[in-house]
Amino acid sequence: MAQHLAKGRRAAVVGRLEYRRCTDAQGATHARHDVVAREVDFLDPARKDTAAAEPAYTSGEEPF
Repeated sequence: MAQHLAKGRRAAVVGRLEYRRCTDAQGATHARHDVVAREVDFLDPARKDTAAAEPAYTSGEEPF
């Protein structure tokens, strides 16, 4: 999705939330929610200057 969306662009998502909890090597517990999208609709019209669009985050990076 990072290829197609930029910060501030609107999208409608149909899917579910998944809650994950894990423990790291130091024994600290971490929790996060993931969005598992089944369908995504882009609500803003396509921009002509796509090179100027700033992605919300790059592929491979966690958004938090």
